Amino acid sequence: MKKVLILVIFIIFSFISCSTKNCVETYMTVEKEKNKGQKTYSVLHERKGYSERILKIYAEFLLDNVTRQAKSFNQKDYDFLHAKYKNDSVPKFWKQTDVKLFRLDTILKHENIFKKKEFKTQDEIIYYVLSNPIFINKNHALFSYAKSNKYGGVIDNCVLIMKRKNGKWVFFEKVYTDELQ
Repeated sequence: MKKVLILVIFIIFSFISCSTKNCVETYMTVEKEKNKGQKTYSVLHERKGYSERILKIYAEFLLDNVTRQAKSFNQKDYDFLHAKYKNDSVPKFWKQTDVKLFRLDTILKHENIFKKKEFKTQDEIIYYVLSNPIFINKNHALFSYAKSNKYGGVIDNCVLIMKRKNGKWVFFEKVYTDELQ
């Protein structure tokens, strides 16, 4: 009986773990398809983005002196998420298995972010900073996404809103920011 209970708990946690990365994995699969055929070397920054930052951008952000928020912003959803994630300030890290899941080439530790010499490639190097998704409900998720080149130039810096349609995650909205991760 005890073995069955442990097996059930393991299966539940495995399912939860896989489903939480599913919307990020979906977006990164599309991202990698865009770069197919180009000589790019994809690097995942080890440290995940923070939930607090996601909510700040989702709710309201000052960009070029213009206050904006997600078109899909809902105060009730924001209040729920803020209460749930307001104390979520412990750094979290991606693992090597996530690199394969997101179809990237390698993971980079935070202290090595500017040591470009360690890559023996002439290809364009693209750095990604991703967060865990936070879920408004079972059909809507938010996560931070930043993309930069090997020279430190920001290509994309935003919060992505994904929506589940017919059991699959699809891109819904992008909320840009000029705040660095």
